[in-house]
Amino acid sequence: MKQLNPKYASVTLASLFLSLAFIVKAQTVTTVATCQLPTPSSLAIDTAGNVYVGNLYDGSEYNIVKITKNGVVTTITDSIQPSAMTIDKLGNLYVSNNDINGIGTITKITKAGVISTYANSGMKSPSYLAFGTAGNLYVSNLDKSRNTIISKITPKGKISTFLSSNLNNSGSFAFDAMDNLYITNVVDSTIQKITNTGNVSTYVNTGLALDGLIAIDTIGNLYVSCNLPIINGYGYTIGISKITPNKEISTFVNSSATLPYDMKIDGLGNIYTANGKYNSISKISSNGVVSNFYSSFDEIESIAFDKYGNLFVANLTTIQSPKSPKLV
Repeated sequence: MKQLNPKYASVTLASLFLSLAFIVKAQTVTTVATCQLPTPSSLAIDTAGNVYVGNLYDGSEYNIVKITKNGVVTTITDSIQPSAMTIDKLGNLYVSNNDINGIGTITKITKAGVISTYANSGMKSPSYLAFGTAGNLYVSNLDKSRNTIISKITPKGKISTFLSSNLNNSGSFAFDAMDNLYITNVVDSTIQKITNTGNVSTYVNTGLALDGLIAIDTIGNLYVSCNLPIINGYGYTIGISKITPNKEISTFVNSSATLPYDMKIDGLGNIYTANGKYNSISKISSNGVVSNFYSSFDEIESIAFDKYGNLFVANLTTIQSPKSPKLV
């Protein structure tokens, strides 16, 4: 692996820069890295506190970098076009990537930096990927008609189509404690449930203009981003609706201050949204109270929590010096 030279950025006027900051619970903001990087497209954190950033800029510059707790930045690879990343329980990194024709593979990168092809079955434009509780890797990709399908890859590398239906999804999927998968269909406003044995059913017909993001809390409530009419105003904004385990649907957040590009839930049931338009992070409590958690970020791309509850934010700006994450 090669270490990046932070001085290179100062002589490349046309370059974009990645700022990776973490916010501890007392809302102290510390910038984690100082280096020249293309546009961050994905973010993952292992149990040792190492941060991995997948970067993609105009399809011509791309790499994956590793940032240690002490702020040492190294390039793991510059031969992969990352669209999404996730980490298994052993700390191995998995990356969905596409060639110029949109044909994708899943690449595995071990903690020691050994790179191998984990899955290569002609998947079309693989995007979001995540592990279920049983250790299977699920990948969102497209069929020949450009409908979303979900592929399942077992720990032994066996690939199968887990979900194949007339599904049009533009965001993420989520797992409950029983390893059931939930995914939005933005065309017919439904949420599909796929059990861990592969049985597919319409979980709920929301009647909402779904936007694609979905998350689930520890007690089984689903949260989805959707277009909602602005209260006491004109037009629409992207809000968040809540669906209980009893399938009761309610507007959880309807605020022009939240335009989520990314959405994560902490261990206490609070939702954090990356609001790219407003360069801010909103915190939404479990009872729906919205507050401005932090502002002044430049073009937020992705957010993630580490095991300590620190929130990491990837955005475009200059980079600051790193600090080891601690709760305060």
